Amino acid sequence: MTNTEYLYNAMKRFTEARAAARETYLQTMKKYETAKGSPYYTEQKDKAMKVRNDAVEAAKAECVKTVDNALSLMRRTSGERPMKAPTEEQLRILQMLKMRKTVTPNELQAAANAMDGNGAALAVLNEIAHEQNHTPRNYTAMATDGLPAAAADEAITTLTKACKSILESGVNRAARIAADHNARINGVKVDPDDLPQEKPYASERDFYERAMPWTPFDVFSKAVNE
Repeated sequence: MTNTEYLYNAMKRFTEARAAARETYLQTMKKYETAKGSPYYTEQKDKAMKVRNDAVEAAKAECVKTVDNALSLMRRTSGERPMKAPTEEQLRILQMLKMRKTVTPNELQAAANAMDGNGAALAVLNEIAHEQNHTPRNYTAMATDGLPAAAADEAITTLTKACKSILESGVNRAARIAADHNARINGVKVDPDDLPQEKPYASERDFYERAMPWTPFDVFSKAVNE
């Protein structure tokens, strides 16, 4: 099993367990719909919610251990991967760009195309773009030999934050942001169960593309899998 599969399987198991606990809770509360507003309804709701929360927390505890281990394995694998040096021609292009006072976005893109997928060279291009104050472009996403260690580490940090967000809530991220904003501005709180939930992951690729939309899955997996 690869490192990316290891993490994905853990997150998939957790999200499925959370969705099942939510569905059980909602079905249970339907039985008491006619008593809504009464102390009895509140009592049953509290009981059902405790069962739901206990199930989610148990699944989360198991998932967190696996995710932490998977992320550590990814960092180690990426750090141990040998770097492929740029060619002499690629180095000349990079040196020329560094000597230039002004470099246009089109020139940077042309240079990226000339790097032939070399991750180390593309990482330097990212730095040049930053120094030129251009809108950030993730040129390392064009790497065909895997992300350089620094870029992979940054991607893993993004993935870590995404996993944390997923573990905290099953509500669709856009809907959650809108609801939080509405609560701050208008003081209106919405039951999370009334908001759109995240769709189940269709595949390993689907999970990573949603968690790290700016990092191509094929490039990332090549960097963090043995």
